[in-house]
Order: sequence, then C-alpha cells, then structure tokens
Amino acid sequence: FDAISIGNMIRRGQQKKRDLRRAKKVADEQISQTRGTYQPPPREDCAERRYERPIGDEGLLQLLVMFWRHTGSTVDFVLIIQKRTWEAWENTARIDCAHGTCHVHYSDDAPASKHLLTLNSATDVKTAMAIALKEIDKIADMIMQGEEGSDD
Repeated sequence: FDAISIGNMIRRGQQKKRDLRRAKKVADEQISQTRGTYQPPPREDCAERRYERPIGDEGLLQLLVMFWRHTGSTVDFVLIIQKRTWEAWENTARIDCAHGTCHVHYSDDAPASKHLLTLNSATDVKTAMAIALKEIDKIADMIMQGEEGSDD
C-alpha cells in the first residue's frame, strides 16, 4: 500500500462513521417527534406475565414475550428475540414501549431504530402489541435468513 491508498481507506472509514452518526441522529429525531403522552402505571401495581415461544425448527431462536396487565388491560410490553449460545440465551432484536412510543431496537443494546406507533392511551398499547407481533415475526425471518446464508 502507498500513502495515497492508505489515506483513501482512512477517509472511507471516517465517511462511514459520519454516515452512521447522521443516520442515528435522523432516527433519534424521528423517534422524539413521535412520542405520545401515555405513561404506564408503576410495574409494582401490575401483574407481570412472560412466556417463551420457539422460532423456527432448529431451536436456535426464541421469542421472549413480557407484558404487564393492570385492571384487565395490557399496559406495557417487551418482545425480545433471543439467540441460543453455548451457555444461555442472548438477546438480539427487541420491540418495547417507552417514552410514549412503541419502537424497534434492531440490536438489544442499540437505540430505537424504527417507530411503530405513538402511544397516548392503554388502548394504543393493545394496538401496538398487535403491530409489534407482526413486526417481530418479520425481524425473526430476516435473522433466520441471515443464519441460513452464513453457512455458505
């Protein structure tokens, strides 16, 4: 490598980081503009329910569903796709309700990436859960297709 090609590689790396920062900023702005007024009741006042559902036939993925009910209504939920590792289940993508919005985190520790529904009432949470279950299935399909493609 000569100095010019190394300089070009560095600039390309910097450009990719700058593009990622810009995309994150746009996503953050979109999420903040879609925040609703809904605040769930305190979790200690709610009944927590959780279950796991296998995804696919290989036993490598599962959906962890956690939701909280208060006075007969679902008032909050989290859907998490988990991937089996040697020791345990590792969280991957997640959909949750926070800050008055139902949104997707394509990586469990990443900021919100996609807005699904603005939440202004518990009724919106029920609607959001139906939307989120469809969206999480799409994400699971993408993850499984990626898994299948990685063996080549």
